[in-house]
Amino acid sequence: MKRRHILSGARKGNVPPYIVLATAVMVLCLSAAPLLADEGLSVLVSPNRAAALPDGSVQFTAMVLDESGDEVAAELAWSIIPARLGQITPDGLFTSVGIKGRGVVRVVATHGREMGAGHAIVEVGGEPPLRLSVVVRPPSAAFAQGETGEFDVIVTDPATGVVVPADLTWMIVPDHLGSIDAVGFFTASEETGAGRIVVRALHEGREGLGDAGVVVGDASGPGIKVHVIPRHALLRPGEENQFEARVTDSSGDPLDVEVDWSIIPARLGVIDYEGLFTAGREDGVGRVIATVVTETGPARGLALVEVKRPGPGGVRIVLTPGQVALAPEGDVQFEATVIGPEGDELEIPVDWRVRPDWLGSITADGFFTASAEYPEPPANGGWIGGVVASIETGDGMVAEVARVFIREDGPPLRLDIRPHQPRVAPGDDVQFETEVVGADDSIDWTNEWAVFPENLGTITPEGLFTANPAFGDPNSGEFGPHEGVVAARATLPDGSVLTDLAHVRVRLPGQPVRVRVTPVYAVVPLGESRQFEATVIGPGGDPLEAPVTWRVAPEMLGTISPDGVFTAADLPIDPGEWQRPHGHIIAEVRAPGGRVFRGVAVVVLDLPDPEIRVRVTPRSATVAPGESIGFSAEMFDMEGVPLELPVLWHVTDAAVGTIGPDGIFTASDSVPPGGGHTTRVLAGVIYGGRTYWDFATVRVAAQP
Repeated sequence: MKRRHILSGARKGNVPPYIVLATAVMVLCLSAAPLLADEGLSVLVSPNRAAALPDGSVQFTAMVLDESGDEVAAELAWSIIPARLGQITPDGLFTSVGIKGRGVVRVVATHGREMGAGHAIVEVGGEPPLRLSVVVRPPSAAFAQGETGEFDVIVTDPATGVVVPADLTWMIVPDHLGSIDAVGFFTASEETGAGRIVVRALHEGREGLGDAGVVVGDASGPGIKVHVIPRHALLRPGEENQFEARVTDSSGDPLDVEVDWSIIPARLGVIDYEGLFTAGREDGVGRVIATVVTETGPARGLALVEVKRPGPGGVRIVLTPGQVALAPEGDVQFEATVIGPEGDELEIPVDWRVRPDWLGSITADGFFTASAEYPEPPANGGWIGGVVASIETGDGMVAEVARVFIREDGPPLRLDIRPHQPRVAPGDDVQFETEVVGADDSIDWTNEWAVFPENLGTITPEGLFTANPAFGDPNSGEFGPHEGVVAARATLPDGSVLTDLAHVRVRLPGQPVRVRVTPVYAVVPLGESRQFEATVIGPGGDPLEAPVTWRVAPEMLGTISPDGVFTAADLPIDPGEWQRPHGHIIAEVRAPGGRVFRGVAVVVLDLPDPEIRVRVTPRSATVAPGESIGFSAEMFDMEGVPLELPVLWHVTDAAVGTIGPDGIFTASDSVPPGGGHTTRVLAGVIYGGRTYWDFATVRVAAQP
């Protein structure tokens, strides 16, 4: 059997949008984390969770698999994070130095020119865990219909790292994907799809759970591309937009395949299984993601979506509850409060609607009743949708969305991530943990983690988050306070999935003086002005009267007066900055002795919607050093009519390759061997005095 490592996805109609969302956030964010950008090896660490006495030791081992799922003899480099917990030898023996705490054991594997990383969690000073550590290999595999193959399992005692004999029970979720016997021999069915292989291990009254991803069939082969239409949508709160996905094979021919839809960040709104997006109540910018499961992993297309509230200080709606879980035919009373521009409650009736409409019904006073039957099959035990409350104002629609989860049977389970709202200094760590609320004590689950936005920091598979150290560097363009989320996705023994988010604030430590800039986020049209205010807070929390110096970074965004009035520059559109250049408004206070304290706000220059669209093909390519490949660019107006315009070609990293005026890219012949080097090919056109652009990604990889 040929084994391929995959990132298993879900079929249309099988996963609620909020679960698909969490998966997409993790995939996008974890792929950006600097664990190893171009991993070619999979590294399985055993035990994957261990407990050591204050002066005890645990033996860790690593199994390294290549891209075909075959075990290889790789060079291993072990480390412990944080280092204060103890030492780890070159052969993986961890020894505590008596400091209690939790950390991550990390191993980097090198085999030829390929690399990979694996992680395990270790707790020092706690009670030895009752559960066994179970690692399934390969961690994921793809099978043709009717094909067979074997999964192996390693069961260890996490207190010692010693492999133990165990009784194994194998399961497939969902079971229609095939059958598996008592020794892990898998036979694929004739039905295609993606799922999990789950194994439960028992040894001397103790148990553990492990799983692996599995895909049956290759209806969506390699080389497919996903294009989301429209590529950019600007909506008001509560408005709807229908997104469509155009899926093509490696030859550019259209494919009729199932598509999963998701939106990041989740607060922007709700998107259903057909791509109908309903904007939420908050302003923001995010991405609509269309995912197609393929034999070699997920293929994705992205679109930019912006939600803007009409007018400054406009009307808003507060909807309670904001999220509910019900059984079929269950009901709940929603309440909507309309808040005016001055913060006062307005006696205005709202319009109610349900998305999708088959999820249930709602009365004119907000009483929602879930349907008894549903046209779509349940996804991981239920159905997801939203209840929308809206009103029409002179500036447009104002709305809020509450998420509704209809659970097929049993009490609703919920994932709880802790801590919920941590504050952390740049470069420091936070250990996140999860708990499944509403489950009995015997349940076990596996976690996946992600960070958004991706520059907030990194997170290991064990939930150890490290804040971006650049936030604490005054010479960095990212210096200052930042906020974001850590997302957790838990897979339960029955294959169902739960998600939760933690709000992370990265703050500069030890500041006797804090500077708060308001507004913290502003969108300013070209040439227009916006007033910023700075409040200086002293050590006791009281406001201080201190002179403030203002500046803009980068300076090209505009100017700011001594009293904080920012005026946006009338910038030409730069192909490298999309069409919404952004930066920071910085307020500085200089204390006696020369120490400087800063507050930061984000400013975005609001440019008109594009009048034309540019599309580069192919979207991505891999070439050898010295090899050439041709790119082409198509232009369309907003009605979809093709345009004939001269194209300006550009490469973002000239050291990787060059491109001619005819779109022929030639890779540099001096690229060193290894994981490869990546650049972007930009195609820009000038229309009406403005520049519009699109890009493709090129990877130059030396032959081994």
